[in-house]
Amino acid sequence: MIPALRNSSKLNGKVDLSVWECAQLNHQWLFNNFIDNLFSSKDYDSLDRWNRKQGNGYASANSNIRSYTDYLATHSYWCSEEDRRVVADTLNSEFYGQKVKCTEYCQMTNDTNTGVLGHIQNEGSTNGMTIDYGIAMADIMYQDLTSLNAVEWDWWTACAKGVYTDNLILINANNHSDVQTSKRYWCMGNFSKFVDVGAKRIQVDVASGFAQNLHTDRVYHWTFHDDNNNISNEGDDKNNCIEQLAFLNPDGTVAIIYINNSDTIEYTRVNGGNYTKFDTYVTSETFDLENIQSGNIDEAVCIPARSVTTVVLSN
Repeated sequence: MIPALRNSSKLNGKVDLSVWECAQLNHQWLFNNFIDNLFSSKDYDSLDRWNRKQGNGYASANSNIRSYTDYLATHSYWCSEEDRRVVADTLNSEFYGQKVKCTEYCQMTNDTNTGVLGHIQNEGSTNGMTIDYGIAMADIMYQDLTSLNAVEWDWWTACAKGVYTDNLILINANNHSDVQTSKRYWCMGNFSKFVDVGAKRIQVDVASGFAQNLHTDRVYHWTFHDDNNNISNEGDDKNNCIEQLAFLNPDGTVAIIYINNSDTIEYTRVNGGNYTKFDTYVTSETFDLENIQSGNIDEAVCIPARSVTTVVLSN
């Protein structure tokens, strides 16, 4: 089946096979046991594979099956940043450096890692249309693209109706002319509009004093209850940080994405090597992916409070 698809003149070799659409990376059965039997270089008894007994594996011992698989497809639910690092280390050390695509995510109302659980509990029923939800989504994208080193990232659904935190675009089922874009929609554009297919993630170094004086007055505390209504976990939504990542595009431009989760405006300068100018595109409570600054490379770059800002370097 796969060789026939790949050798098809109509498809021109543009067929990729992804497995296994895992819903939770830190889950023992869904991730560890399943992937062991698909990709591990070790041998396990296929009849007692979950107990890791030595023996003859099946997919794990079949290099042909492994060679047909281009990517591991996974979801980004219920995982911490540390979980992502562990998975990335495991893939690199034991599973042939398999590449990961994050093929599904939305802000579940029972996920303590979303960065908006306190917001959801504070608001009650909500579509999560504000910049807080956009920044929190961008933070998950940052974690997946850096700690997990994912090569693709997808949101669950583009359009939705009803009261859920899973839409980029909200549609009124009773009035189809009533269409609203969430801040998640625009924040995702800070990545998708400026990071092209084939881009390579590159290193970003920052000055020692960068983002050292951030402040946020609003702190959303959350508590999470188990099935018996006992508090099983509690914490605060993330504040007071700036995350940054950068990509080199095939056309030679560089896109640097800053995620400012604080109430403090920040400024920086970019040592852009041979690049001579920059443009910034900002999504915040006020702006929707708007070009608010253009300048020469030696000028200060503004990173507004509570924003996702993309800086594009060019000549």
